[in-house]
Amino acid sequence: MNLLSAEAGRVRGEVEITKDYLNAIGGTHGGWLSTLVDVGGSLAIASHGLKTTGVSTDLSVSFLAPSGEGSNIVFDAQVLKLGRTLAYTRVDIFN
Repeated sequence: MNLLSAEAGRVRGEVEITKDYLNAIGGTHGGWLSTLVDVGGSLAIASHGLKTTGVSTDLSVSFLAPSGEGSNIVFDAQVLKLGRTLAYTRVDIFN
């Protein structure tokens, strides 16, 4: 993972998809993409200067298009709301 930019509440990065990230039919594994959403959201929360980001209480991922080996995935993680006990984030992934 390479970080492209970071500011308070927003982090952008990229990952090159290798065979290690593929499912049995050659697409990027949905579980790996879901992990990227989880990590991206945590990085966006941490960009507010927090030392700990807590745990995920809910995670929803919609898959709109496939990607595969050699793809360059870019993620854009944003904090939508940072409360006292919960944070709401959005992570968009582009191929």
